[in-house]
Amino acid sequence: SSGQAAGWEWSRTKPSCAPPTDDVCHVGETLTTYQQHCKEVIKGKAEAKEAVRTFKLVEGTPVRAEMDKLLQLTMKRMQIPADVKFTKEAEAAGIKGSSYNMFPTLFHLVANLQRGNRIFAVIFRSFGADHE
Repeated sequence: SSGQAAGWEWSRTKPSCAPPTDDVCHVGETLTTYQQHCKEVIKGKAEAKEAVRTFKLVEGTPVRAEMDKLLQLTMKRMQIPADVKFTKEAEAAGIKGSSYNMFPTLFHLVANLQRGNRIFAVIFRSFGADHE
């Protein structure tokens, strides 16, 4: 998205954790993530967060459906397997509940970087097939 329109348009590239690259857009356009777009277009912090959570500025039903699909897949993968949930071993490892949670230290680091308006990326590396 150029950041000037009220809505955000998907570039049709594969979803990624990496920042967008300009090699997939037209001359004179700059790509931004949906979250960046919401922060640029909506001045209120609470309203911008709500737009991120609800995909309020996404243009087009197919794009919204794709984002919903990705969200559902992410939520599914965050669920602890049924044979591990609420076992003594899970509790001994500090896993309580039915979904994985981010480590509090990492959460606070990310929150502080965001509050400081720092540009950063957190890369989670997996050597399994869980990211496919």
